[in-house]
Amino acid sequence: MKAPADLGAAEGLARIREGSLTAVAWTAACLDRIATEEPRIRAFAALDPEGALGRARAVDRGTVPPGRLAGLPIAVKDIIDVEGQPTGFGSDLPIGAVAARDAGIVALLRAAGAIPLGKTETVEFAALGRIPPTRNPRDPGRTPGGSSSGSAAAVAAGMVPLALGTQTGGSLVRPAAFTGVHALKPSHGLVSLDGVHPHAPSLDCVGWHARSVDDLALLAEVCGFPPAAARPARRLRIAACRSPAWSAAAPDMRAAFEAALGTLRQAGVEIVDLDLPPDFDTLGETQLVLMRAEAQVSFAPWRRRWGAHMHPDLAAILTEEARIPPARRAAAQAHAALCRIAFAEIMAGVDAVLAPAAIGEAPPFGTGTGSPAMNRMWTVLQVPIVALPIGRGAAGLPLGGQLVGPLYGDRDLLAIAGRVATILGAPAEAADGTA
Repeated sequence: MKAPADLGAAEGLARIREGSLTAVAWTAACLDRIATEEPRIRAFAALDPEGALGRARAVDRGTVPPGRLAGLPIAVKDIIDVEGQPTGFGSDLPIGAVAARDAGIVALLRAAGAIPLGKTETVEFAALGRIPPTRNPRDPGRTPGGSSSGSAAAVAAGMVPLALGTQTGGSLVRPAAFTGVHALKPSHGLVSLDGVHPHAPSLDCVGWHARSVDDLALLAEVCGFPPAAARPARRLRIAACRSPAWSAAAPDMRAAFEAALGTLRQAGVEIVDLDLPPDFDTLGETQLVLMRAEAQVSFAPWRRRWGAHMHPDLAAILTEEARIPPARRAAAQAHAALCRIAFAEIMAGVDAVLAPAAIGEAPPFGTGTGSPAMNRMWTVLQVPIVALPIGRGAAGLPLGGQLVGPLYGDRDLLAIAGRVATILGAPAEAADGTA
């Protein structure tokens, strides 16, 4: 039988319902794991053990309204407000403050019975600047990716079964790929951004890391995502997209991707090659233009107040010289809209698209958080993405894929991802090797 800290969200909640586990025992086990692993991994910016245990005791006593997530320990990225806990934005600037109320998504999960244990490390403002000290639990000499560094690492290390993160470029999917866990980047606009520091509002999404597709789907249901469409039982049809960034993929990533396609074919999945229209070739650049233009608005108050003290990498994109001209921003918006329409037409002929989630294994710690080349295009399309492990690289570290679905088809995509994960036989493992 698994130790409580190694339980996935659905597993632990089932044990609580059947009476073989208490919320206090689960929460305490996660806090013990954090105490053991945090000196090595450094996933957390702040912790609230007393508050978490107090809420767990209330769950066990039944003094809080029962909910679907009653007793579930979670972690929250440090750009998302949690009442009574500090929001520091991953910054060394003296701007942090204890949140007076929960962000919208945290309030929703808390109302369902979830227990926030603490705030996870992030790249500064989930953008540019300070890189967090978080290490990859699979190999502490490697980065866990970013910007949702601590969230992915906490799940991978068995510190929590589920953690909230955000994505504006590739900040959920790439860390999932590097740490060997699962992630959902929802359709844009399905999760409230209230209480979440903005980066680029037309791209920003709150999502989550977990150890299984089932756990990803659990939160999608609690959040009230549109139900999956009724579909007749039939053979899956998945489009294999090597993406315009395929040339940047490492040989082991290419080999793992092709091997995954072969495994799916052998299981009866119909695989069709997807050659995207030429307009998609520069869609990654379009994402960057929109992200930079909107960041210049989102971070303007910080620049006015802290200009000379800001991290040079962040300050550099906020200068007048770096300002995106209105005509270029408008052209990028038009390009993105065109490609969103084209992608909806592509999705009418397939159940999902499978693409690499990163160019390879996690790079060495201290060299950044990895390339977002495989992520930008999909994020700007505003569609749902499920990240899942597809193999291991030359150094034995996880390699990830991403399943992409149609806009607002999140729960359909999760159902497909569950089937794909079962076929590939790639459940996320704790860093100690336990499934």
